[in-house]
Amino acid sequence: MGACLALSPFGVLAETNKAPDPLLPDNTADIVIGQPDFTRPFANRTDGRGLIAPAAVAVDTGATPHRLYVADPGNHRVLGYRLPLPTTRPARADLVIGQADMGGAYFNDMEAGRDRLLTPVGLAVDPQGNLYVSDRDYNRVVEFDRPFETDALADRVFGQAGSFKTLDPNNGGLSADSLDHPGGIVFDPHTQTLWIADTGNHRVLGYRSPRTTDTTADVVVGQPDFRTGGANAGGRSSKSLCGPLGVSALAGMLAVADTANHRVLIYRSPATASTADTVLGQDGSFTSARAGCSPFRLRGPAAVTLIPPPLRNTSSQPVDLPTRLLIGDTANNRVLLLDLSARTSGQPIALWGQSTNLHTGEPNPG
Repeated sequence: MGACLALSPFGVLAETNKAPDPLLPDNTADIVIGQPDFTRPFANRTDGRGLIAPAAVAVDTGATPHRLYVADPGNHRVLGYRLPLPTTRPARADLVIGQADMGGAYFNDMEAGRDRLLTPVGLAVDPQGNLYVSDRDYNRVVEFDRPFETDALADRVFGQAGSFKTLDPNNGGLSADSLDHPGGIVFDPHTQTLWIADTGNHRVLGYRSPRTTDTTADVVVGQPDFRTGGANAGGRSSKSLCGPLGVSALAGMLAVADTANHRVLIYRSPATASTADTVLGQDGSFTSARAGCSPFRLRGPAAVTLIPPPLRNTSSQPVDLPTRLLIGDTANNRVLLLDLSARTSGQPIALWGQSTNLHTGEPNPG
């Protein structure tokens, strides 16, 4: 008889005939950024210590000390922190991008620029320490060359045909050079590809070696071509997307949070085949879009992170299938961890945000 899955004493899921996985953290946070303690939820933008609706994080592990970036869309900025964080709370950022100083929260919805942001919601860092920001309401992604060592002015722009001033969605027409309210982004060092969730165009775009070639997309996922932008084009299937928000890439593989379809799709070879190989959240069906809260149902998932097998250098060695996947199941107010091997059949192995209950999605339980 096979081992069953049950809640462990550490608030994660574990096989009942095995000890808890030492690689998994428990479900209690250790550090808070943006608030002086764990009980206060108030918006605060004073001196780079507060945040309003933070949307994304990225870590530059190539620098010493490491750097943490946080997208602060309510203040139209990105904050940078040198790690480890100081013991004083609330922690103060060391760098601000998108505002003239730490106290600013200004925006200009009439003209974009190299020095400003409008609702940044996605972050990525490449192996050289360059930062990419999904600047949603300017309908673009901007890249900053090593901002801790240089400056807070954008050096490249995606989605606006090379212009730092324009801001309209699909500027110049829907194409490989346009974006419409982009969401999550990720840089895959194995393939040197930047992936952008082009949420408003219901697609994901891939840019190969964008810092040495150009800012025109080379790959489209979710649409039959670069000039099609409808939701679930051709009908809901393994080739369609509807409002994708989150993306993650690892050693040539791509995971997409297909948010409005309440599912997560996994592509083994997105650069050559834009058909998803695996669907999560829909009982294996590529044509359904049922929302729910259970071990096998999702509701508006908005973020995904592929986790490599332990002690393996995936930046230089490809893998057939990453071992684990984190899903930010946003409308269910939880994070799930899945083992992608066949033996678990999509059953979560860890849960954060809902104690030990896989069937509740209430905010701030308890």
